[in-house]
Amino acid sequence: MSPLFKYRIRGPDAERFLDRLITRNVARCAVGQVLYTPWCDGEGKVIDDGTLARLAENDFRLTAADPSLLWFHDNAAGMDVSVEDVTDTVAALALQGPTSRRILQELTSADLEALRFFRVMRRSRNRSASGPRMRYLNSGETSISPAALRIAQYSRSWYRS
Repeated sequence: MSPLFKYRIRGPDAERFLDRLITRNVARCAVGQVLYTPWCDGEGKVIDDGTLARLAENDFRLTAADPSLLWFHDNAAGMDVSVEDVTDTVAALALQGPTSRRILQELTSADLEALRFFRVMRRSRNRSASGPRMRYLNSGETSISPAALRIAQYSRSWYRS
């Protein structure tokens, strides 16, 4: 599990809601793109920072170091948007280092070479698997972080001789 809180933000006003909170222009964030951003109160004081992933047109995931659900709900007043704490349902595993892409590629049929920095993609473990879905976040030159996977299910792949 990750020490970060994770929030799912959805609805017709999701973009407008996020533009109220964060310092980045959400309209410029394409589906599949991830932004690093702080968010501020109405007077410009930084509340927290984290990453915002645009999963679909009106569907986002925001990570935070501190719990912010009540503050998000207060700021969503009057908007057609839902903010849900999904921390307990989303696992995270960071696979880092110069061979991380090669190791992770063995676990998926997704084309990880096409995954650009600060982007997400959604693929199954392999073409025939019916197991959990994974989202891959390419966060740096030698780091790929697959999220939302059951680590135990794949542990045999990590311990090769």
